[in-house]
Amino acid sequence: MNEKNIRSWIRAGLWALPVSWLVTAWSTLEPQPDQERDPAAWAAFVSSGSYQFSHLFGSTAGTVLAIFGVFALGCCLANSRIGRLALAAMVTAVAGTALLLVPAVISTFATPAIGKAYLAGNQDVMLLEFPGSMTGTFLLGLLLAFAGNVLLGISVWRSRVLPRWAGALWVAGAAVFY
Repeated sequence: MNEKNIRSWIRAGLWALPVSWLVTAWSTLEPQPDQERDPAAWAAFVSSGSYQFSHLFGSTAGTVLAIFGVFALGCCLANSRIGRLALAAMVTAVAGTALLLVPAVISTFATPAIGKAYLAGNQDVMLLEFPGSMTGTFLLGLLLAFAGNVLLGISVWRSRVLPRWAGALWVAGAAVFY
């Protein structure tokens, strides 16, 4: 692949980052009812087609776009003066983000089934507990994604390839999001 094509792919990946943020934010606009206080409202909400659509195309697609964008950012910074840090940060952030797909998939596909079972009269379904390994995977994903994104922000700040303010915003965004 020639250098012009590589730059085009990196540019597309960098544009995928703000798109991923917008898509992910869109998927969280409608607040979910509290499943403890109003399980019927929660069950109706999570079993709706709009819930599954927003999770599938919002959360999941947003996460996939974010992974693509983080790869592009790592490639953008790879030949800079902080290339090693940027690549390590990219790998860490992508690994964490990929691990966060596990609970996202459960939320997208298992939660609607739980809601439908509740609405069909199986109230015991609300006692369902997921294994501790899911919580561990989620927490590890959060930790890696947070650490990787903070390091990416530092990489952008120190790279002299992108504006320093972009690195500061990246770190602030990681602190707020995670």
